[in-house]
Amino acid sequence: MASFTKYVKNKFYNQLFDASDKFVVMHRKELGFYSGWVETYDLEVKHVYARNRSTEELDFDAIVNCDISLKAWRDSSDGELRNRWLRIHCCGVLDAGIKGFRIKQVQQYEKGSNNEFKAPMSDELVPLVWKKDLDEIASSFLKNFYPQALDFPQAINPNWTIIK
Repeated sequence: MASFTKYVKNKFYNQLFDASDKFVVMHRKELGFYSGWVETYDLEVKHVYARNRSTEELDFDAIVNCDISLKAWRDSSDGELRNRWLRIHCCGVLDAGIKGFRIKQVQQYEKGSNNEFKAPMSDELVPLVWKKDLDEIASSFLKNFYPQALDFPQAINPNWTIIK
């Protein structure tokens, strides 16, 4: 199985790193860094949560752990590493990979707020369907592709091809 998290790590690491570094520098006080030189030293993509926004557009959040270097001044050899978790909101067009990748927002990650999407997808980009939603999803599907099945109960031929 292909992992979307691994794909994002490999394909967009540099963009995620740059966005994280910019966020850390601009929001240093909110992150608890009050003096000295601050920069992102390394970044680890922990997980990516995705949802389909439209037929082609994909929204996804990369949860990253940033190692942040704190120094007295830029060229100082002395310093320490701290870490902060960030949520990076991204989007792109799903077309044999992600085309038109954009970072929409970076914010500090709130522990326990893993997936904020109402219609999430698995790490293999398969929509997750909850048991309580099955009837609603089936009715919507039939309404769009075979509305006569909603008029009276009937068996649906599995070999029937959807043409619309």
